[in-house]
Amino acid sequence: MTKLTRVLAVTGGLLVTGAVVGAAVGALLMLFLALISHSFHATESATILATGAFGGAIIGAILGPVIAWTLLRTIPLGRAVGESTLGTVIGAVVGTAAGPLGTIIGALVGFVAAAVRLRVVVAPRLARARAVAARSEE
Repeated sequence: MTKLTRVLAVTGGLLVTGAVVGAAVGALLMLFLALISHSFHATESATILATGAFGGAIIGAILGPVIAWTLLRTIPLGRAVGESTLGTVIGAVVGTAAGPLGTIIGALVGFVAAAVRLRVVVAPRLARARAVAARSEE
C-alpha cells in the first residue's frame, strides 16, 4: 500500500466515521429540540430524525477529516472521536438556550473547543508520556 493509498483510506474512514457520528448526534439533537419545544408529534418523528441525521452527517463528514488531519494527528482516534462528540453534545445543549440556531452554533463551538483542548492539553501530555516510555526502553 502506497503512502497516498493509505492517506486516502484513512481519510475515507474518517469521512465515514464523521458522517455516522454526525448523523447520530444530529438526529438526537433534533429530537431533543423537538421535545423541549413541545413540537414533537409521532407522525413527524421520522422527518425530524432524518433532518437532523442528514445535517449532522454532512457536517460530520466534512469536519471529521479536517479536524483529524489538522489538530488531532497525534491523538488516538477513539479518544478524538469520543471527546469531540462529547464537546459537540455539550455545546449543543448549552446553545439550546438561544434557540435552534444557537443549538447548531453551540454544537460547532463545542466540537472545535473539544478538538482544540485535545490538541493543546492532551497532545503534549501524550508526547511527554511517549518520550518517557522511549527513554525507559533505552
